[in-house]
Amino acid sequence: MAFIRNLSLGELDYLIDSLNKNREDPNYHILYPKVEEAKQRALLNEESSTMWFFLAKNDSKPLMELVSLPQHIQEKSIHELVELSPDTQINARISNSLHRTGCTSVAELLQKTPYELRLVRYFGVSSQKHFAELLWNLQEKGERHREG
Repeated sequence: MAFIRNLSLGELDYLIDSLNKNREDPNYHILYPKVEEAKQRALLNEESSTMWFFLAKNDSKPLMELVSLPQHIQEKSIHELVELSPDTQINARISNSLHRTGCTSVAELLQKTPYELRLVRYFGVSSQKHFAELLWNLQEKGERHREG
C-alpha cells in the first residue's frame, strides 16, 4: 500500500472512481479508506486557494455554496471568466472543457459541484487547480472590493 503515497491527485481521483465502480468487491472497504486518506494527505500539501475544490466533504455541494462571486462576475460567460486569468495557455482548455458541461454562463456553472466538474472530459487536475484558484482569487477580490 506504500505506492498510494506516491500517486498524484489525478491518479488518486482515478483510483477512487475505479473503486466506486466496484463497490461489490470484497476489498473495497479496505482499499477505499486508504486511498481517500492518501488523497486528503496530498491535499494538505496544496494551497488553500485550490484545496477547497478537492475536499471530499465539498464534492456534493454546488460551487455557489463554496465560493461567493460578485454578481457582475456571475453574469459573465464561461469564456469571459477564464479570460480574467493571466495564464492564457490554459484558458482555452478550461473554457472548452467547461462548455462540455452544457453551461454557458458563470451562474449556471456555479450550480455544478466540484465532483461533477472533475468528471468533465479533458478537464485534468492542472486545469482543475487553475480553475479553483481563479474562482478563489475572484472571490477574494470581491471581498476586498466590498470592504474597501
